[in-house]
Amino acid sequence: PIGVRHDEGAETAPQPAAEGARGNIISPYAEEKDSLKCIQSKRSQFSNSPNPSIALSLPEKIEGGLFTKSYVTYLVEAIPLGTKVRKRYSDFEWLRQMMAQIYMGSVIPPIPKKNYGDRFNEVFISKRMRNLEKFMNGLAVDPLMRDSPVLCDFLTIENEDDWNKRRNAFSKMKTPISITEFLSLSGEIKTGVSAEKEMYFTNIKDNASNNENLFQKLLDNYKLLIEGMNNVSKIMADISFIYHALYENSEKYFEDKKATDSYNVMSKLMQDWSDSEKRQSDLMSVEIKEYFRYIKKEFISMKELIAKVEMNKITYKKAEERLVAKKEELFRRQDLSRWEIPQGEVIDRTELAQNKALAFKIMLPKESQSVLMLKYTYGYYLNRIIEEYERIRNLNGVRHSAKINTYCKKNTDIITDLHVGIADLVSYFADGGAGK
Repeated sequence: PIGVRHDEGAETAPQPAAEGARGNIISPYAEEKDSLKCIQSKRSQFSNSPNPSIALSLPEKIEGGLFTKSYVTYLVEAIPLGTKVRKRYSDFEWLRQMMAQIYMGSVIPPIPKKNYGDRFNEVFISKRMRNLEKFMNGLAVDPLMRDSPVLCDFLTIENEDDWNKRRNAFSKMKTPISITEFLSLSGEIKTGVSAEKEMYFTNIKDNASNNENLFQKLLDNYKLLIEGMNNVSKIMADISFIYHALYENSEKYFEDKKATDSYNVMSKLMQDWSDSEKRQSDLMSVEIKEYFRYIKKEFISMKELIAKVEMNKITYKKAEERLVAKKEELFRRQDLSRWEIPQGEVIDRTELAQNKALAFKIMLPKESQSVLMLKYTYGYYLNRIIEEYERIRNLNGVRHSAKINTYCKKNTDIITDLHVGIADLVSYFADGGAGK
């Protein structure tokens, strides 16, 4: 199979026979290549723009009719093209399915799951919009997928009827059958297999699995931390309320403003501190926890491509074993009439009957070619997971730095606001406070 779902599972790949285990066995192929020609991707209006990116904003609820359900649309802007279109969740879901169908050797960015609860909750809508924006920009930063005419039309066709026609046309596109029908930036795909690449693939597989588990632990701890910060914020707000009650109670019975105003000042301090704690927990939830949840899902998407590598290796290895066994049997029987030797091939048949290496190269050419194509397909996915892993790893270096920098700047503003408030209180009491 060229493509498989990541959840279909994969049996253990059969190990190749040790060298010499079947006598003088050699590869059944006359010639192997490290690359093949394929379809070259063409630049689109979107990918030709400098530093293309995508922004989502202005969610809008569309009320349903008698036979339709209500839904939410988002304004999608292609930067710097300036085009703006409105899309609903099912449009993004369809786009991801199309990308997975067309770019079978790519890690498709994750998309938020369907929600069957309160889909019109303001907090949920904002969170979904941010995650859909991450998905869209995951496509925008991929040098191959951002060339896609599907993506370009998704971003640029504003008229709904025109878009529906294009969408229907795209939906009828056939899935590529052969790797030579796949797209690449250069019009060529790598197919070479080596022990070094297979070892690197094993490392990628282990890294993706370990990272998924570590990111889940990270998210679990951030969840606890955010819950703890929210609890602290609530306790501080309760303390603020008590101080305010003390202030009101004292004001009823005493004219001395020093003690009375001190309660009021402490009430304000604890409320400001409570607000600061809540702002920090919200910031951490959006800028850190939400971001790393997306990164975790990206590693899950990478496992979909890893599964394709493993399944295509199993398919190739099993076919190769069957072919070698068949050639062994044909060579043992010495019935050259069943070797399917090509017409017009000038060969010393006596030599051929005695030379296993030469016989294996020449017999069953069609089956040999079919197995070779299976090896090329496995090689394609093997090379693609290495390329995609390197691309995403380099991309994460940039994304992580930018995200942490944004978080620190926003957090600094929150802390500064609290610091200014505390400094004002220090100055207030230094000057003698109320009733001085």
